[in-house]
Amino acid sequence: MASSMVTKFDKYWEESYWVMSMATVLDPRFKMKILEYFFPLIYGDDKAKVHLLNVKAICEELGVYLKENTLPGSHDFDILAWWKLNAIKYPTLSVTARYILAIPISTVASESSFSTSGRIVGPHRSKLLPKTIEAIICTQNWLSGGKKGSLVDGGDDLNVDEDEEKDEK
Repeated sequence: MASSMVTKFDKYWEESYWVMSMATVLDPRFKMKILEYFFPLIYGDDKAKVHLLNVKAICEELGVYLKENTLPGSHDFDILAWWKLNAIKYPTLSVTARYILAIPISTVASESSFSTSGRIVGPHRSKLLPKTIEAIICTQNWLSGGKKGSLVDGGDDLNVDEDEEKDEK
């Protein structure tokens, strides 16, 4: 199981390292220096060179893009279509724009996205066995160190024994 998790993480990181890299480049304290130091440690020399060239290409494209004049405002402007048309001129930025601009907007309030109140797993909401649910929640609580705002603050959100007793009656 651990090896499949590492494989999934490596795949995810391979597809998204450039976002973190750009955040680092935009930090005036680090720019490219920290990437030049850590990429060889993370990827090895050959792969690090490729990743550094990709980040530098994004930076160069961004410089060219920012020097161009802005377009006139329009209500029916399709930004994703514009990036698709300009993918030849800005190959790396167009991919970046597609990833960032295509993120769907959520209508769920941010508080409810991160709130755990009301998330009680009952027999009608899950096919997992109660003992499995308890093990998952306990593990989550132990990993978070019982921090306030974690999935389970003290185990009060789920009492498997009470749910079983209600089901038996």
